Amino acid sequence: MVGLSAGCASEGGAVYRFDVKTPEAGRPAEAQRAYARALEQLAEQDWAAAQANLETAVRFDPNHGRAFNNLGWVYYKNGQFYRAARTFQAAMQALPDHPAPISNLGLTMAAAGRWDDAVELQTRANALNPDNPKYQARLAFARVKRGDQLATIRSLLETVISTNNQDDWASWARGLLAQLDHRSAGPGATVDETY
Repeated sequence: MVGLSAGCASEGGAVYRFDVKTPEAGRPAEAQRAYARALEQLAEQDWAAAQANLETAVRFDPNHGRAFNNLGWVYYKNGQFYRAARTFQAAMQALPDHPAPISNLGLTMAAAGRWDDAVELQTRANALNPDNPKYQARLAFARVKRGDQLATIRSLLETVISTNNQDDWASWARGLLAQLDHRSAGPGATVDETY
């Protein structure tokens, strides 16, 4: 699986860990205020301001799993994949049964080309919330990119289409199924489809 220790690299290079308290820790009210500001900034796609407030939130509350998850998303959107991965792992430690940080870590592993890890993580997220079309689509994408035979994931692609009927994931899955249905290369054929 993913070979990173739990924690989060902050802008200054410190690692927030659940077994080590930061000097600011133990201020959940301040953490919640910073988190609320960050949510507004995320909605406006003000990544820099959101990052600053999310880093403040996790400093004030090192167990704030949702703040870690959203901070990881900001790092991911900024192409800081190592920092994103460490931050999603911190979110997973705080929210062990929540699929969002697991799936987001899977996206980060996919961005790093670590397809086996991406598939494992997306499988875990999908198992926690099997009716979520986003997790189904992310799992299908990771399996395709890993090189799994399309025939073995046909039912997953069909589920992506039926649950996401009009979005980009459904279009992507329809294209792969069309390739599978019209392919003359045989049942073992794979594709290198990008999204």
